[in-house]
Amino acid sequence: LHRVVALIDMDCFYCACERALQPELAGKPVVVVQYNPFQGDGSAGERGVKSIPAEPAANRVASRGNEVLIPSACNGSIIAVSYEAREQGVTRFMRAREAREQCPELIVIQVPTAHGKSDMGVYRSYGAKVRDIVAEICGSAAAMEKASVDEIYVDLTVPARALLATDGVEMVATEAARAETHVAGAAEGASEAAMGQQVSGPLGRSAFRAGHAGQVKRAMSSASCTWWE
Repeated sequence: LHRVVALIDMDCFYCACERALQPELAGKPVVVVQYNPFQGDGSAGERGVKSIPAEPAANRVASRGNEVLIPSACNGSIIAVSYEAREQGVTRFMRAREAREQCPELIVIQVPTAHGKSDMGVYRSYGAKVRDIVAEICGSAAAMEKASVDEIYVDLTVPARALLATDGVEMVATEAARAETHVAGAAEGASEAAMGQQVSGPLGRSAFRAGHAGQVKRAMSSASCTWWE
């Protein structure tokens, strides 16, 4: 067994953080946008970045359907799109204005701002919580490297060897299939594989960004649902 390094890429991460702050957003089409540094708070002739803290998060709702609350943010660039918004044709390549035209019921949320720039503290705190959960589940034998606020590389070589030694390949594969685990393969393509290559750092690697292609939504297994409950 060679080294086993997994990439955990938290899809819709910023939307998930905003829903943690505002649970009423669950199930609704949501996008998170960057601030617009050229239009201030949207008032005519005003420039600069208006500071808006992470909480109360409701103060950062830029628009809700036809209601516009932060005009400047309604032309901001999108950094995260919820699955509900994707189903309506919204993509990260749009600006908020285009996304609202595509999905009239869309809820647009601006990132927190402070001192003239984005304040990513609330997102970093949620990323740290996820890393704590991963460390708890994988154990101290699994080395971890933060790739970004919503990406983690985990070296599973030691626990993987231990699992194979006790359960065997056949049992491990059977359990993975039952859990509907997605395993990267040829379908990901050479381009996806290249995106995951990195020779520097303590977890130098040349592996697939597993499951990254398509960004599709997969149902959790009953065991996973029970664990989260």
